[in-house]
Amino acid sequence: MKKENIPQYIKRKFNSLASSNQTLESIYKITFDQQDRIFCEYLENFIIQNFTYSDCAKYIQKFATFLNNNLKDEKHNYVGLLMDNSLNWVAVFWALLMIGYKPFLLNKKMPIEMVKEMAKTMNINTVVADSHVEKVFKNVLFINNENKPLSEIVKLSPLDKCEWEDELALSTTATTLSYKICVFSGKELSAQLGNAKFILANNKMVIEHYNGRLKVLAFLPFYHIFGLIAAYFWFSLFGRTFVFLKDYSSETILKTCQRYKVTHIFGVPLLWDTIAREIKKEIDSLPSKDKKKAIKGLNFTYHFQNFFPNYARHRCRKLLARIQNKLFGGSVIFCVSGGGPVTNETLYLLNAIGYPLYNGYGSTEIGITSVELRSKPKYRCLGTIGKPFSTIKYRIEDDELLVKGSSICHKIISRDGQIEIVNKDEWHRTNDLVKVDNKGYYYLLGRKDDVCIGKNGEKINPDEIEKIVLLTSAVRYCFTTYENKLTLVIQISRNNYTIKAQSIINEVNNCLITLGKSGYQIEQVYYTFDDIASKEAIKVSRTILDVLIEKGKAHLHSFLEFSKSVEENKENVNEDVMDRITKIFGEVLNKDPKTIDINADFFFDLGGTSLDYMTLLPKLEQEFEMNISLGKEGCSTINGFYEYIMGKGN
Repeated sequence: MKKENIPQYIKRKFNSLASSNQTLESIYKITFDQQDRIFCEYLENFIIQNFTYSDCAKYIQKFATFLNNNLKDEKHNYVGLLMDNSLNWVAVFWALLMIGYKPFLLNKKMPIEMVKEMAKTMNINTVVADSHVEKVFKNVLFINNENKPLSEIVKLSPLDKCEWEDELALSTTATTLSYKICVFSGKELSAQLGNAKFILANNKMVIEHYNGRLKVLAFLPFYHIFGLIAAYFWFSLFGRTFVFLKDYSSETILKTCQRYKVTHIFGVPLLWDTIAREIKKEIDSLPSKDKKKAIKGLNFTYHFQNFFPNYARHRCRKLLARIQNKLFGGSVIFCVSGGGPVTNETLYLLNAIGYPLYNGYGSTEIGITSVELRSKPKYRCLGTIGKPFSTIKYRIEDDELLVKGSSICHKIISRDGQIEIVNKDEWHRTNDLVKVDNKGYYYLLGRKDDVCIGKNGEKINPDEIEKIVLLTSAVRYCFTTYENKLTLVIQISRNNYTIKAQSIINEVNNCLITLGKSGYQIEQVYYTFDDIASKEAIKVSRTILDVLIEKGKAHLHSFLEFSKSVEENKENVNEDVMDRITKIFGEVLNKDPKTIDINADFFFDLGGTSLDYMTLLPKLEQEFEMNISLGKEGCSTINGFYEYIMGKGN
């Protein structure tokens, strides 16, 4: 088989786009005129199946017939699209445009009442959804959101006549309890696609393949501007392959990347910080000697890649195979973080283990406008967002980034229904604080409305603080202003805080010392067991956190009191007894005692059976020379048995 000339192929696609009338219809035709190139892969009967671009085009045309027969709305109106990423999301999206409707890409991670409010603002009568929301919306067309073609659609005939629309809408992420709806046309999306030429000119790694294939993980939602442009449009235009997820659990993400040999991953800082935390935890759990070796090894691979970027990266894949195999596997070539600041430690750890992680910038209103593209990790780890793309211009005014260019949306609709027609020749205020170095590279500092006043009266941006530290013991954490003081709020898991208490305290104390050395004085620390952000949120919103605290939905407790209670309890706990009980739990359940939470339930959390329990009891009775009642309440955890054995449960 002749090796594909990828740069030449991409050039032909760019030329086709430039010579077209640059509508969504022309983007569709250029995208799906790719014959046997593989659009996506899915699992059927435990075998990976290929679905080509020509297959996909036929499927979209059949879906257009289905929607045309079932939608009763007037043509050229908006129809809501409320689905997770999948083959069927793509099919519905293009089919709606094909039959003369404008898709409004509704955000599934927003509260459903807010989604309903946005639909009302856009006068939407019908929503195409993959979950049952009939009680929320008047007209719902339910689509089974599987990652393979639906049998009832495949049987239909392709649509014989198209009446294309050329507009789509999507919303901001509402992290400030408000939202804006941004409207794009084919011309603006074509300008976004044209920005890929700037990326290719500055970084050849973006088109690198693994075993002859380039596969994009469809992790970022396509209803988010980052996912729509960077993850979907940029790569579908050039006929590359998408890998969809059955769910968004960490286990599914990692196993999917490994099984399908994913090469490109686009994610928000939360994803990358989570991976970095796991790497850090793994290193911290090693014996002192091995920990030093691991740190030294990462330092070597990091510097090795700075001297010989391409050669070292391929060598690192072999040198660090053991670490990579526990994460995404060895096929990953290109990673991008966007949607907010990413910590320095995360950038270092991901790049050091051989996953080139780049930092990008954009917003719903302006699209994706820049990304750091240099090949050496030392530049990527500076945290820059790169230089503006060719269709965009940047300007700084009072530390705020102003943007203008042809790829910006042409209409913005506010929550109150007010419509703003965007003038492409005027500067658009982003509300983001930035700085630029003497080489023209920009750095994102945070949001203008997040700035707070420090102890000495200086202006402090909490996002800058969060770049410095990475707390592995917290579920989530946030640096914010509370009671007019610079505050760290840390969310602790109620399930395992007892056994992790001391490590939590140590990590927070070390964090405060590190920040103090960097000139940041945290005036108070609080902890909470309550959620400080929804589980679906990509980051903690300080505005929403303030509301949760005010309404009593996030109860803050003094971290000082937490530390004192841990010290007091530590004095009263008989560590020998606790360790002996934990060891027996480990023997019976065939688990490492170090991994067992003292408050984890034997049956529900640890997976023990009644037979296991009958094995556990005699072992405990023999170890402690006492009878244990089977019916004793509370004896299904290590802590429960400890209290019983020490006489507190009698």
